[in-house]
Amino acid sequence: MPATLDKSPQSPKDYKSKNLGITIGRINRLQIARLSQHGAYLTLESSVCEKPDSKVCKRLDSTKSPKSKATTSALYEVLLPKKFCPAQAKIGDKVLVFVYTDSLDRPVATTQTPLAQCGEVAFLRVVSYASNGVFLDLGLDKDIFMPSKTPANYPLDSSVAVYITLDKSSRLIAKKNIQSHLLPYRARSYARGRRVSILPFALSVLGISVVVDSRYYGLVYLPKMCQNARAKHLKSSTQALDSARILAAMGLGFGVESSAFIHNVRSDGKLDLVLHKQGHTNESAEKLLQALRDNGGKLAVHYDSSPEFILSLLGMSKKALKRALSDLLARELIALTPQVGIELKP
Repeated sequence: MPATLDKSPQSPKDYKSKNLGITIGRINRLQIARLSQHGAYLTLESSVCEKPDSKVCKRLDSTKSPKSKATTSALYEVLLPKKFCPAQAKIGDKVLVFVYTDSLDRPVATTQTPLAQCGEVAFLRVVSYASNGVFLDLGLDKDIFMPSKTPANYPLDSSVAVYITLDKSSRLIAKKNIQSHLLPYRARSYARGRRVSILPFALSVLGISVVVDSRYYGLVYLPKMCQNARAKHLKSSTQALDSARILAAMGLGFGVESSAFIHNVRSDGKLDLVLHKQGHTNESAEKLLQALRDNGGKLAVHYDSSPEFILSLLGMSKKALKRALSDLLARELIALTPQVGIELKP
């Protein structure tokens, strides 16, 4: 039984389709023009943008991006195969469908819900290989292709952060280079300290690359000790350092939405971010330092400690502890052993 789309879509205010035909790669509101033994033929009523119910994808406004290569086709009729037709469908009925191309590159509609649409960032699961890339699960009968010269680098069932767009033949395609599709941040005035939503998608020596507010590029810098360890890991195959463990130590996760604060807007529009405002962190950080001094420089507390244990031990919330840990790690005043505890540095 295919999943059905929400019957009451909401169109984001900043999305305006400039295409007069049916939009390939996005959800459209269409009406049944005629019925046949193969299904229902749909024509345009009005194109709408539907945000998928997925926590791992964020929409980018491709109509504003000068770098977006996604194109749309002037399509005015599309087939909804019989297996997706609503029961007792009749001419004139309105339906919400996702439009893409089938294995023969013919436009086709489905009532299945895609995990991401054209112009969005998503974390998708690797399901099969080809000689020149991998196929990812898009939540449809047909998987989406991601080109790659090294497909073996993507294990089956692993998740890959990709940008969804269209190729020159109006076929959906996934691209690994997310950053090139993100927009420069232009609102420089009063930006410092502004709270933003972030979606981590990559880890480098300097920090964690994130999608900011669904469309901008930002970097959350790693604490110095993590930067040094990460640099050694990239140079040596014997140095085991797990990316997910580093993110978890900072209270983050790939594809998991979180929040941060703008620290600086660079000249190219990229954002430097911090996880917590300094003013809200000082008190908890000093309290944690004092607790360490009072306990011989060591405490069996870490990012994954239970809220009840943290409250009984330190008299603070888990959120406050995370802020304090991130601050003290960045200042190199403590060392953290995940799942074990923290200790004062000499």
